[in-house]
Amino acid sequence: MELDLGPEIAQFRAELRDWIAAEAPAPLAGLADWNMPVTAGGRRAAKLAEAEAHPAYAEWEAKLAEARMICPQWPEEFGGRAWTRYGAPC
Repeated sequence: MELDLGPEIAQFRAELRDWIAAEAPAPLAGLADWNMPVTAGGRRAAKLAEAEAHPAYAEWEAKLAEARMICPQWPEEFGGRAWTRYGAPC
């Protein structure tokens, strides 16, 4: 099943994917399985803690903060982008 939310959302998602591909530090992807389910328990926590200690993670956090992507749903005056829960700008 494919969910079609319309061309605006498709364009937004493509732009966001392109931004991530361009901005994410290369070593970041190999540091951990970022999609590992929460149910993985202690193994997940240890692996994520190790990855978060890597300089590439700090670089990524800085880029996200600069782009106001840490909490993009927050109002702009509080450091967000005022995006809706669907991701599109309000």
